[in-house]
Amino acid sequence: MKKINDVLKIRVGVVIFALLFILPEMALAQSGTIVIDGQFDDWVGQACPVNDPVADVSPAKADLIMFCLANNLNENNPDETAYFYAERAGGGQAASEFRLFMDINDNGDYSEPTDKMMIVEYDPTNNSSNVEIQLCNGNTGSDCVYIAQNQDWGQSVTEGALKVEWSVTFAQLGIAPFQAMDVFLTTYLGSTANDGSVADSVNWTPANALGWPLLLLVMAGGIGLLWYRRRQIA
Repeated sequence: MKKINDVLKIRVGVVIFALLFILPEMALAQSGTIVIDGQFDDWVGQACPVNDPVADVSPAKADLIMFCLANNLNENNPDETAYFYAERAGGGQAASEFRLFMDINDNGDYSEPTDKMMIVEYDPTNNSSNVEIQLCNGNTGSDCVYIAQNQDWGQSVTEGALKVEWSVTFAQLGIAPFQAMDVFLTTYLGSTANDGSVADSVNWTPANALGWPLLLLVMAGGIGLLWYRRRQIA
């Protein structure tokens, strides 16, 4: 019996060590800290739920091929932030408009006053880009305010003019960092939706925002399971 107890103690120790040290390091290694700066290496390993076929619409500037979202692990500040990334098939110096629809209360209706829409204007130039972001109530494109203007958050023409990133704080959205919501991204030509993820809306809960409380909850569950197995053996 003592040998069994010693084995269980070792297993508990291994679980605690993994949860406290190994898993957080793995998470950080797989998905780095996002910085909105027009550089895109930090998106490697992030969740990219939409991979849209290339050349399924035209022109290329409106052909959305990838949409990613993230929040930084344990950012832990009142302006906890949601980060987004979009990639188009092509377009050179042509400007693109993306619209990110957010069902804030996660009830399938994107048109309520509490819901949000972000209008992202991406205009690449030869050596930089101009990105402007509007945050709107509901989904009509009215009642909008600029939350970013004249930002170089996209690839320039010389860099390929395909990728753009942006962000919004949860405080600006009026929600808690761990609140679930449905989102989808669509490209627009004028006032007409052209290409996007509306058929595959993403249900997103920024779990990283829970930080250590979530990790401790998982750890407690693992220890509880091992204790239960110990009682069974006894």
